[in-house]
Amino acid sequence: ANFAGIGHQGLVKLCAILNVPLPIDEDHFSDNLDYLLPTFESYKLRSMKNAVEEACKKSNGRKITVSGDGTWQKRGFSSLHGVVQVLSNGPTAKVHI
Repeated sequence: ANFAGIGHQGLVKLCAILNVPLPIDEDHFSDNLDYLLPTFESYKLRSMKNAVEEACKKSNGRKITVSGDGTWQKRGFSSLHGVVQVLSNGPTAKVHI
């Protein structure tokens, strides 16, 4: 629910519409996010580092050309959910998300 941008309240509404019991209360929902966030952050940083190292290795140097674009959810002005795409320019151009 959090990664879809609907949060706990959206999950409550979705479960009500589907006529299914709520799987988790708000306190446990927040605790789970606090527990999972470091894992996602670690994976994100490792993935970005690997992408840079791979692009540098294939271009035989640290000077590479990249093009990037990003966006974030427009649900409210305080959204923390976003996505970035980076395209490296080299022998085997690749999109890293």
